[in-house]
Amino acid sequence: MIARSFSSLGAVVLVVAAVAAEPQAPVTVSPGSAAEVVQVSDRCPTFSWGFSPQVSSYHLAVYRVDETAPEQVRVVLSQELPGSASSWTPPLHRCLAAGATYAWRVGAARGEAEPVWSATAWFEVPALGTGEPPLVTAGAGGPPKGTATGEGASSPVPAQGRGTVAVQAPTATAVRALASYFSVGSGGTVTAGPVTATSFTGDGSGLSNLQPGNIAAGTAGINVSGTASNVTGLAAGALTFGGAGGGLAQDLSNLFWEDASNRLQLGGNLELPATAADGSRGMILVQGSRFLHAPGNGNTFLGLYAGSTPLSGTYNTAVGYAALEDVTAGLDNAAFGYRALEDNTTGRNNTAVGSGALQSNTTIHGSTAVGRDALQNQSFDPGVEWWSQNTAVGEMALYANNPTQVDPMNGFANTAIGYKSLRNNQTGSRNTALGGHSLFSNTVGEANVAVGHTAMRNNTTSSYNVAVGPWALYYQTFDNGGVPYLGENTAVGYLALYANEPTSSDNGGKNTAVGSLSLASNTIGSENTAVGRESLQNNTTASRNVAVGASALESQSFDNGGSEYEAANTAVGYAALASNEPVSATTGIYNTAVGGGALASNTTGSHNTALGVLAGFNLTTGDHNIHIGNQGVAGEGNTIRIGDSSQTRTFVAGIHGVEVASDGQAVYIDASGQLGTRVAAAPARSGHAADRDRADVAALQAALERHEITIEAQKRLIAELAERLARLEAALSRGQPE
Repeated sequence: MIARSFSSLGAVVLVVAAVAAEPQAPVTVSPGSAAEVVQVSDRCPTFSWGFSPQVSSYHLAVYRVDETAPEQVRVVLSQELPGSASSWTPPLHRCLAAGATYAWRVGAARGEAEPVWSATAWFEVPALGTGEPPLVTAGAGGPPKGTATGEGASSPVPAQGRGTVAVQAPTATAVRALASYFSVGSGGTVTAGPVTATSFTGDGSGLSNLQPGNIAAGTAGINVSGTASNVTGLAAGALTFGGAGGGLAQDLSNLFWEDASNRLQLGGNLELPATAADGSRGMILVQGSRFLHAPGNGNTFLGLYAGSTPLSGTYNTAVGYAALEDVTAGLDNAAFGYRALEDNTTGRNNTAVGSGALQSNTTIHGSTAVGRDALQNQSFDPGVEWWSQNTAVGEMALYANNPTQVDPMNGFANTAIGYKSLRNNQTGSRNTALGGHSLFSNTVGEANVAVGHTAMRNNTTSSYNVAVGPWALYYQTFDNGGVPYLGENTAVGYLALYANEPTSSDNGGKNTAVGSLSLASNTIGSENTAVGRESLQNNTTASRNVAVGASALESQSFDNGGSEYEAANTAVGYAALASNEPVSATTGIYNTAVGGGALASNTTGSHNTALGVLAGFNLTTGDHNIHIGNQGVAGEGNTIRIGDSSQTRTFVAGIHGVEVASDGQAVYIDASGQLGTRVAAAPARSGHAADRDRADVAALQAALERHEITIEAQKRLIAELAERLARLEAALSRGQPE
């Protein structure tokens, strides 16, 4: 091998503003070396190089160098190759000539941009030995038309054609990048020296063509000696550029290449020009695609494929891969996350934070999505200015929401906060879901409010419901054929109305449950009101009940064979009517209990009224009783009881001093406290006594009918009066008063 140093001063020119946009320069592998000339025996060597990411094409150039006349450097091979290539072997008709020195390099390009070239590698093809046959360079007719020719070509510039790239013969300045040694005379004349030379000599006057701001970089160090006043000691790693006076300069504190970690360090600002409308400048690219740019007015885009250009929209901000990628006229949008608001074109005032948030939105305004895939499928294009006013906070919140029309509007003004809250909503509007899985299955239901984990989770089309508490109104699934209907249920508390499950739009609605487990088992019962823990807990199909107080009406569970029926019981107070349990649609109904424990033991009795703590407590099955402050008697019916043994006096207003009709009777109280009347003894020998007794009997019979006195009492009183009447008539017949 022949030792050789190679300086690439001037071979690569970098513009600071475009550093991030250029691809990585490839590295030559074989043949040859950048530090020395390597002999190869093959006239058709395979050229190979290292991989460069995000490259659309490679450009290969091979030069033949006459070291005694460097100005005669010429291109002998030029080839354009796809970005996936990492090697190329010339065909036979393009093989190299023996007995010559060659330099080659490969450039990486993106699109139509100029390639970024590798360092130049050197190799030598020795002269042919005695008796060694030459290679056949071409068949009859010569090389194919339009391709670069081989060593015997008459022009140093290859012809243009498919798979080739034109490379002009290097000028005297370019020769410096190829020669391993050169010196510059006082008149600027460049001469080459032996290939073993490693030094730079001369007065430096030929370097006056360097422009301020340009960077001269290479793959080998430059040993500087001589009298050049504009060259001082160069620091390792510091990039060299043309200074203000045209001489070489370095700024170690602000511009430094750290070779060990392959990092370019800047000590100051990296200033880019304004982003051009066509994206030709003012961008930082990654893998050949836009990464950081600020086109138009007030727009800021950071992330691979984030934002678009050109655009007329203003004040948009996008951070993340493909965030706001398709925006054109949209304005005041903010997208943070992978593909956030990716398809948005003209929609404005939208906020998307999270991977896939509002990804499909195109023209709708005023949506807010925070969380992975929140409001992801909202893609409806209304064709007019339209504000959705949807807010989704949480992973997949309002994921499927997608309006279908604007008159009347649907799929708008929904608020979903929590993991998968309102996840399956499609066109339902004005819904509020707060809590994980709240209103999860809602599709077209409207104006529902669900607050709490899984509150109203299975609701689909029922509307105007309120559920507050974990699992409140959990099972309500009836979808009414996909048509919204009025549910109007209110459930506040843990498991309130948990099992409510209408079978039509006419049942299972208009219930109010406030309290843990209140109306928890209700299925199709309607218009019930339960306030208090476990109130009406086991009710299933009975309707129009009112239970206020913990455990009020908690046992009522008769389902009437799955059919709705009217019970219309009212229980106010702790455990009021707690044991009420109808066995048919006509038992255990129309009871009213007010007071703690009132009618607490009643099971099947109906039409009972109890007022007071433990009023009617002992009553079990009787009907038509009125108990005020009295615990009553089990099984009795048609009885009024007021007070108990605790009362020793009775005051009733409106009696004393008030006259009644002449046919009124005295009221008597027996030893048990029962009220009643009896007929007074007839006056002696009165001609009118019989008539009065007959009138008394008739009046008593009418009174008995009005007050529903028992049949036994009627018979007893009538018998007593009949006996007295018989004695009176007998006395009159004898002419003697009784």
